Amino acid sequence: MKIKFKKFKNKISKIPRILAQKSFLFFLFLFLFFLLISIFLFWKYEISLKEREVSPVQVRKFNRAKLEKILKIWQERREEFEKIEEKKYKDPFSLP
Repeated sequence: MKIKFKKFKNKISKIPRILAQKSFLFFLFLFLFFLLISIFLFWKYEISLKEREVSPVQVRKFNRAKLEKILKIWQERREEFEKIEEKKYKDPFSLP
């Protein structure tokens, strides 16, 4: 069985013209199609939430030592950044 590409190419090349001639129907079809997909996904998500049991939230203890360590690192970085701002560099574009 041999595929005739000219016939196939002719049919494919007619698709944009047909869609342009029936643009309202095409738009309506796409709108309804995506509306149905979104309704299906929303419905599936709602059912999955209702079927799933809600587990109690585990409360984690706040680690104060780690917070202090991070704040110390941030303070050191801030001080290094401020030292750079204080340093005056020679302007390479100014005349000597």
